[in-house]
Amino acid sequence: MLLAAPSYGAMDVEIPLNWEAPTENVDGTPLTDLAGYNIYYGFGSNNYTQSMAGISASSTNQNLNVPGVESGSSIYIAMTAYDFDGNESTFSNQVIAGPFSEVDALAPGAPMIQMGAPVIINCPAGQACQVGTQ
Repeated sequence: MLLAAPSYGAMDVEIPLNWEAPTENVDGTPLTDLAGYNIYYGFGSNNYTQSMAGISASSTNQNLNVPGVESGSSIYIAMTAYDFDGNESTFSNQVIAGPFSEVDALAPGAPMIQMGAPVIINCPAGQACQVGTQ
């Protein structure tokens, strides 16, 4: 008889993100009109199927909340900056969060094992037995 591994369903994941704000335009001139950021994410490399738009230009961190993440999945994330004219940068470097795995929250916590001093309970006759240490 085969027993199936328990399935817990999808989980909700919160991923803290931090970044450095851009200081220049692509042409090297100073960036003076940064309006905000967009975060793009998905479950495949460079395959962003979802986004979080309109993050404040004064922010350099954001929590990304992703519902319905299946066990074993990774989330691929990139972001862009945009200016007041609607010009959007290219994607940032991609970061990967995961893979995420579920645990049975109702299972008991793991025991804590400790080891006492070993004792020899049987030493063959004529042998010099001692406990070795490492």
